[in-house]
Amino acid sequence: MIFAEVKNGIKDALFRFCLRQCSVRGGFTVDEVEVFVNAAFEVFGKVPFTDIQPTTIYRYHLYAGEEYTNEILPSNVKENGVICERCIHLCTFLAGEYSDDDNGGNKIITRGYDVIYDLDSEEIILLYRVLFSDNSVITIYRVETDYIEDFEIYKFMLGITVQMTGKLQDSVPTVIFKEAA
Repeated sequence: MIFAEVKNGIKDALFRFCLRQCSVRGGFTVDEVEVFVNAAFEVFGKVPFTDIQPTTIYRYHLYAGEEYTNEILPSNVKENGVICERCIHLCTFLAGEYSDDDNGGNKIITRGYDVIYDLDSEEIILLYRVLFSDNSVITIYRVETDYIEDFEIYKFMLGITVQMTGKLQDSVPTVIFKEAA
């Protein structure tokens, strides 16, 4: 899917999302929120020929290596936890990390938010996420939520701009030039 096809829909949905977040904390006018969103999309527009494929977001994700993942969490079970069938993952924000290095287990728990754009509803969906990882298994649990704790629009827009620009740049096809014979 060419990013340009859905760019305006994402921009409008992101504007509404930021207004909702700012209404809880206050401090920003509609015009100020619009300036932040427009600035991010000016940056996105500087990356040409971008193609981002829609993805499915699941409530549970598990990775235990190529050999064991499908055995532990078969596709028919995994598909029962679909949050969004067709979306574009915009960014992830981390809110905290906890680790247990005392017992040599290298267990890490990370919490934060995934921000996705639902292509069908044309809305931003905010997901609270908890990621558990150790030496051999990564598990992600997601649930829909309405607000980001301690939302600050300038940090949010900077984060989304950096992450989306990286994704857009990664999607640009590489052109290989051959010498003329």
